[in-house]
Amino acid sequence: MMKKNKTEQSGNDFILFVYILWGLWYVFFTSSLVLRPYYNILWPLLAIGGLLLAINKVRHEIRRNSVTFFWIVLFFVTCLISALFSNDRTESLDYIQRMLLGVMFALVIASCSNKKLFLQGCRIYSLILLGVSFLQYFLPSFYINSILPLISQNRSTLVLGAINVGYSVGLTNGTSINGCFMAIGFCLYWAKAVTSKKNKIINLLIAALFFGMTFATGKRSYSLILIVLFVLSVGFVDDSRNFVKRTLKILGIVFLAFALFYLASLQIPSLNNIMNKFIYYIGQGDISNGRFELYVDALTAFKEHPLFGIGVNASGAVLGGAVHNSYLQWLVEFGIIGIIIPAVFVFRIIVKYAFQLPALWRVDDNINEKEVVLFSLLYCILFLLAGLFATPFQWTNNFMLFVICEFFIMDYCKDQNSNLYREGTTV
Repeated sequence: MMKKNKTEQSGNDFILFVYILWGLWYVFFTSSLVLRPYYNILWPLLAIGGLLLAINKVRHEIRRNSVTFFWIVLFFVTCLISALFSNDRTESLDYIQRMLLGVMFALVIASCSNKKLFLQGCRIYSLILLGVSFLQYFLPSFYINSILPLISQNRSTLVLGAINVGYSVGLTNGTSINGCFMAIGFCLYWAKAVTSKKNKIINLLIAALFFGMTFATGKRSYSLILIVLFVLSVGFVDDSRNFVKRTLKILGIVFLAFALFYLASLQIPSLNNIMNKFIYYIGQGDISNGRFELYVDALTAFKEHPLFGIGVNASGAVLGGAVHNSYLQWLVEFGIIGIIIPAVFVFRIIVKYAFQLPALWRVDDNINEKEVVLFSLLYCILFLLAGLFATPFQWTNNFMLFVICEFFIMDYCKDQNSNLYREGTTV
């Protein structure tokens, strides 16, 4: 009977892994219509079909996290109300549809028992994108002739200009998207290296490659965010309660990492992209690279529609493009009244559970769970900090990953608190 149960579980895990790989295909290859044929048909079928097949598990997840599901419903109600008064109703409804499909997929993943499969799927695609980014540097002719045509906007000024100055574009239609994916890859392998002694050196090396390639994209925002994530997460390396010892160890690792990165940047010119970019824009007199003008335009639109905004995802029609600050863009789109529920939806889980994690971490000895929750925490922080400089709230594939990670954090904290309660222990 036990052998039969293991065989059945292995079969279920295989089906789940195929489902995850299929879903993540649309996340990580978002910049290529060539690699995503029939996207408008197959992705909705996957999201809806997966939800129907896993409906019993999803119901259990919803009952377990009913308050969170309530806020999800409120978020979509707010988006629908915003769409009614939108300056571009077509874009608003399209955003709502894509967000809804993403949440359906997120609920299926959140309800599965083997959450580590999700991380394994993410690692596969991250390595593919990392490999393509290296091809851009080491085999430029092959990249331009064979890889670049797969990108939807391969002839755009943004893509060609980035390639000409040596920024890593990889398999995306812009350095911002590639910077985000490289940062995700770092979070995946850094979390694995921190939580497991198995293959630690290999995982650290791969994390370092993602770290360096993030800098090679020339995206100052994601590069600086990775430094913040690194500093914040080093404390998870050592569970020692000796504050002085842990602090000295953190400072030592940070100093060594920066020293190594500096030496590497002397040999690899692309790693100097960030510093060169700072110097260039300082010389131009605008370190924001035109973002300040976008912010002024956004605030002007906000003054004209302060209460209910211009409509969710309607910035393209009103402002001519993204604001490059998700918080400001949501303020313009939802208005000061409408933004309340989306803001709570985004921050509620992190504010509620993030500060519990270090204490729960110290009393937990499950490596798999630790890896999942550390990656989830790193990605959520990455997502929220990126909102200050980019538009991850508007990238529905990234938002979907964020919702999944929030569910992972919430489930982990609830499980750990429940175990401690049964044991008569408190954190």
